[in-house]
Amino acid sequence: MSEFITVKIARSEIQKMLTALINSPHKEIMAKAICEGLAGTEMGLQNLYSALQGIDRVFKYKVGEVVLMKENSMYSWRVDKPKMIDNGMIRPDGYVQATVVSIHPHRSNPYTLSYKYINKDNGAIETNDTTPATEEDLMTFDDYPLGE
Repeated sequence: MSEFITVKIARSEIQKMLTALINSPHKEIMAKAICEGLAGTEMGLQNLYSALQGIDRVFKYKVGEVVLMKENSMYSWRVDKPKMIDNGMIRPDGYVQATVVSIHPHRSNPYTLSYKYINKDNGAIETNDTTPATEEDLMTFDDYPLGE
């Protein structure tokens, strides 16, 4: 059974909820402008609806925490995966050790990760610190069923 449910609500209903909170003679215009502006963003209306319901996102992982990231989350065009496997940088289960460098709560991929990789052009070990990820892409050693 899933821990989450999906709620579908019409944009006009969100707009009505927002209108009810605005204390201005121009509240309908203001609510419409806000909703239409957010409708074109990645998660704007979802975030507005959550805020109107008093829901704040809770994140499992914290900045600075070491996590395991799915191998397919790496930018593969620069990565020498065979050398990384040979050097133990990619685990046999397909995970790579990474560090959470920031959390952007209003994005669909809220985590930004940093990890080391082997550059396939020059063989150097380099760091990528701009990789976006979702919670589903990550786990910690504590989550790992077989331990380290």
